[in-house]
Amino acid sequence: MAVKKAVKSLTKKATKPVKERDWLDDQADEINDAFAQELSELTEADINRLMTKKSKTTWPKVTVGSHSVRTEYEDGRVDFVTDWDKLAKDVREAIAEYEQKKIVDAALYPPDDGPLTTKQVKQIKDTAPKPKKAKKK
Repeated sequence: MAVKKAVKSLTKKATKPVKERDWLDDQADEINDAFAQELSELTEADINRLMTKKSKTTWPKVTVGSHSVRTEYEDGRVDFVTDWDKLAKDVREAIAEYEQKKIVDAALYPPDDGPLTTKQVKQIKDTAPKPKKAKKK
């Protein structure tokens, strides 16, 4: 009995959207026909023009990085300018973060004493030196 109900329900669901599917198929056919008509009217020159990529490169090409600016000119010259203060600041911050992590890792994973208690971990984190932030100019 349950199988009969399921089959009947599926049959209703399958036949309900037939009109919608037919309408969509008709719309797709119309679009395909219109496209085929437009395509048949194109000449070989039109097709080649459409298929050829046009380069819209503007010169000079400027690439801005986090610490530098690279400028490439059409004749092949390249200018590269580095912001040394910005680079040094970021390097100092990265080293400080690494040192901080190294201290905390050494405290969390001592070589022979086994794992630390939660209280010991909190104490170590509270006493570890904080990374210094560079002053803005």
